[in-house]
Amino acid sequence: LSSRSRAKRSRMATQSHQSHRHEYLLNENTPFDVTEAFRNLKAALSVSVPKKEGGVVIMTTSAYPEDGKTTVTVNLALMFAVSNAKVILVDADIRKGRVAKYFKRKSAPGLSDYLSGQASLEEVIHNSHINENLSYITCGTHSPRPYELLESDEMKNLVEELKKYYDYVIIDTPPI
Repeated sequence: LSSRSRAKRSRMATQSHQSHRHEYLLNENTPFDVTEAFRNLKAALSVSVPKKEGGVVIMTTSAYPEDGKTTVTVNLALMFAVSNAKVILVDADIRKGRVAKYFKRKSAPGLSDYLSGQASLEEVIHNSHINENLSYITCGTHSPRPYELLESDEMKNLVEELKKYYDYVIIDTPPI
């Protein structure tokens, strides 16, 4: 295929995908094979990244937007929480974060507000209504310079602080 044909096909697929997009959280009505796939992913990560004192940090990303990264990340966090691990999910996609939608909540205050000094840590950590072991931080107010916030000392300090209280710190990052 020519590059023009590939680009057109990609645009059509993206438009089709966006019109059917919704937030999908595992629940009792989820087909067994889907739930089992997430259990297997969790098990594979548990073995390859053993739990240690001070918490484990897992970051997720994808090559392109709309790849399903956030859906996988949120459900992975849920799988760890179901297995009695204390988990915090951090939405670090400050421009187009979607974690808040999975929990039917507004994005702000969130990560960007905390990193810029506009909110306290207590204000941005939310407890999940789905599982008592799962907490989350939404992306916060959209920022014109998200990478400056993510590269800041405040972000490094935040991750270190979260590792003290959670077994897993799972960070949903922007696509590369």
